[in-house]
Amino acid sequence: MNTYNFTLILSESSQQIDNLEDLLFEAGCDDATLSFSNGITYLEFDRVVPFHDRDGDQFFTVLNSAIKQVESINNISVIKHITHEDLVTK
Repeated sequence: MNTYNFTLILSESSQQIDNLEDLLFEAGCDDATLSFSNGITYLEFDRVVPFHDRDGDQFFTVLNSAIKQVESINNISVIKHITHEDLVTK
């Protein structure tokens, strides 16, 4: 099994949900950190924070699982995902 870390960027409508953190936890995203910056909502699955990464056999299986959990909450969608490799510049 492999360990993956990635960030999901959530739709703007997620900012209007008062109990978003609780809803994400109940949807199964208890292994992520919820962050807000410059009007953008981030859900980070990052190995820097203990237990905030995902284990699985294939990256896209793990990623799709997280997206389905987030989008099971009414009025929330994932706009984009970012992997660690996307943040590296040369």
